[in-house]
Amino acid sequence: MDYKDCIILETLFIEKNIKKTADRLFLTQPAISYRIQKLEEKFGIPIIVRGNKGIQFTPRGEFLVVRAKKIAEEIRKTIELIEEYEDGGGTIRLGATNNFSTYNLPLLLKDFRLQNPNVKIKLKTGLGMDIMQYLNNDEIHIGIESGGHRWEGEKILLREDPLVLISKEPIKVNELPSHPMITYKSNIEVQKLSNEWWQSHFSVQPNILIKTDFIEICKRMVLEGLGYAIVPNDCLDDERKMWTKELVNKQGNPLYANTWLNYRESSRNLEAVDRFIEFLLNKTK
Repeated sequence: MDYKDCIILETLFIEKNIKKTADRLFLTQPAISYRIQKLEEKFGIPIIVRGNKGIQFTPRGEFLVVRAKKIAEEIRKTIELIEEYEDGGGTIRLGATNNFSTYNLPLLLKDFRLQNPNVKIKLKTGLGMDIMQYLNNDEIHIGIESGGHRWEGEKILLREDPLVLISKEPIKVNELPSHPMITYKSNIEVQKLSNEWWQSHFSVQPNILIKTDFIEICKRMVLEGLGYAIVPNDCLDDERKMWTKELVNKQGNPLYANTWLNYRESSRNLEAVDRFIEFLLNKTK
């Protein structure tokens, strides 16, 4: 069982679908089926069962996936170490939330690459829970998320971002219940802060007009005058076409959405990962 076989088994176990697996790995469906068939012949066991609901792994197939993950991880670590020895570079497997990847990460990576031109970055994005799952599965060295998810390894506060009220036109805070609100799928911490702020100021529910999945869609709706929204300040980027007001609690203190840096201490044994962690910490001092 070689590295490619391991990756196919890992991906198929996640997708439970040969077409989706082929698409993710840039292979053909017959190629995936052929490799699985050859593995079944080699080990003399049925690995998968095809059904109406997709692919299901047999108990022995699941055991093979566990072994494949361990083999693939050892090969990945070996490749990373060799790359460091060869050119002083290395590979950083990084995970970051969609918002952080959109509004903060590009400039950070640009500055880091100027200092470390031989370092390669493999980036995974998603919601905070996705990032922590990647980290728990050892698929990434570093996870950056904004939900404050539980993590047994190193967890460092990277930045505090104020929550702001945004609207196309100025709006009085005490009149918010009578205005339409636009919401998006935010992380748990932002939802909690927004709900607590609302409940401490109003005794009625907000008048939610539109629910969206993405913050960029939410912002676009606000720019068109469809309503107001509550968002982290860093997502506003350079656009100042809308009215903004920083949210404060009853004591007059700003509300902050925290961004966290998560990693295993052992990952710092990789020079490239260690340099990137130091870079992030220095950038956010």
